Amino acid sequence: MPIARCPRCRQAEVHIDEQPSCPGCGAVWESGAELAGEYAEEILGLNSYTWVKDGGEEPTAECPDCGEQAVVSIQPGDTTFWTMMCMSCESLFNDRCTRCSAPQHREDGDLIICTTCWNDVVSRS
Repeated sequence: MPIARCPRCRQAEVHIDEQPSCPGCGAVWESGAELAGEYAEEILGLNSYTWVKDGGEEPTAECPDCGEQAVVSIQPGDTTFWTMMCMSCESLFNDRCTRCSAPQHREDGDLIICTTCWNDVVSRS
């Protein structure tokens, strides 16, 4: 299971639950979305202001599993296979939909677009 390092002390593994916390420095976040936003800004150097102003990678994404705006990219040192993790439900993702950029778990042979986009494409046919 990949780990997410604390965006404040950068040492300990964050415990992800209803109120995420860091056992190392004692930091507590109100939600996984709050933790994801801070992780994106402090660890990845991404923030919403810059994203809206300049474009580029959105700092956080909505989790297709739990619906929270809490998916962030995981630093390469935190994992070897997974590239994104939800800071609310701990779901793991290794790809993005090529149509809408939603996080998804894709295995060899799977569609390159998410189910929502696939259903949209099929309904327009």
